[in-house]
Amino acid sequence: MSEIKKWIYILIGVLVVAGAAVGVIVTIGCGEEVATTSPRSTVETWVRALTAKDSETLASLHIPEQRDVQGAAYAGWSSGVEAVEFSTSNLNVEIISQTEDKAEVTAEYDIQARLIRNKFLNKVKFSLENRNGEWLISGLYGFGIEGLRQSIELLVCNMENNPIGGVEVVIYTAAGMKTGVTDDEGMVIFEYVPMPHNIRATKEGYELVYWGFAAGEPYKVELRPAP
Repeated sequence: MSEIKKWIYILIGVLVVAGAAVGVIVTIGCGEEVATTSPRSTVETWVRALTAKDSETLASLHIPEQRDVQGAAYAGWSSGVEAVEFSTSNLNVEIISQTEDKAEVTAEYDIQARLIRNKFLNKVKFSLENRNGEWLISGLYGFGIEGLRQSIELLVCNMENNPIGGVEVVIYTAAGMKTGVTDDEGMVIFEYVPMPHNIRATKEGYELVYWGFAAGEPYKVELRPAP
């Protein structure tokens, strides 16, 4: 479980700093121009630039007076994740409040690194200001491990590594407990939950031997015939 946290912090830890920079027209990837004309489009552009590891575009989406601080933060983050392959998906942007000059927006999206099997749901809150018709970011909040949820795949098998179906599995997390039943392949999936601190698996005639996790693999639970 510590391995997951290590990679997620590599991916997003530097971005806790909220700050900087400016841009009326921004570029992504190979120089495509994108106009940031609404709070929603600014946030969508930010997420696309995050996925592209485009630190210049990320900084340009912020208000001018934050340029130096945020530019340095994004540049450091981009350098830190240069060798890490990751993607974002399932973006959902919600306008919480908006006036002529200011807006509060949240964005939820899945983030997944190639070395981590599970997807994590992250939620970020943005404060934006209308500067001469362009909506620019003045603050980022909630960007950290506490906001993450993962889709957990869990495999139940016997000590010969053969899958066991029909097992009731309960995971215990900081948000409470979730229950599921394994399919014929011994798999069960729990969508968008915090990392479990305990797992219980029960089926008549079996007892729990072990549960654990290795980076890039499903959670694994081993059962053996009950005495």
